[in-house]
Amino acid sequence: MTSTPPPDGAAQDPREQFTRFYTEYQPQFVKFVHFHAPAADEESIVGNAFLEVYSRWERIDNPTAYMYGVLRKSLARHYEAAKNEASLLEQLTHSRSSQIDFDPLERKIVHDDVVAALQSLPPAMREVAIMKWILDKPTLLIADELGIARSTVTTHLTNAGRRLEELFDATATRRGTGKGER
Repeated sequence: MTSTPPPDGAAQDPREQFTRFYTEYQPQFVKFVHFHAPAADEESIVGNAFLEVYSRWERIDNPTAYMYGVLRKSLARHYEAAKNEASLLEQLTHSRSSQIDFDPLERKIVHDDVVAALQSLPPAMREVAIMKWILDKPTLLIADELGIARSTVTTHLTNAGRRLEELFDATATRRGTGKGER
């Protein structure tokens, strides 16, 4: 856990430990969820994950890694529910969601482009990229919190950077503002 023991050496109250953990990490976890599922109720997903972590608090060795695991499972359930809802909506309206045409001007919003680009990455790579580039965490901390090797974090970041560069170059070229235009 990230917190240090009290200076007098007395055992620390688990509720105090959890409160400090919550206070320190809650904003980061909300951002993490937002960049994985921007249309989701981030506060609700994170709040429910904190409840699950709290219920097991005294048995968890690495609360941050455990929390990220809970969030991944919550996001998977969110995606499954969204997929089922879309399927039901399609059945009810007899329309195909793939026929929806989005306004091209809306796609120019930088935030939406970044979120879409991040979501195009494989899940493990996306997690590392969000933690590094959005949450501004050091590589070693990312490795510790996700329970993976530092070299794996570095590899994910390198590959994510390449993929995003290719994606943004292709997007810019399609818009007539990219390197491919002369």
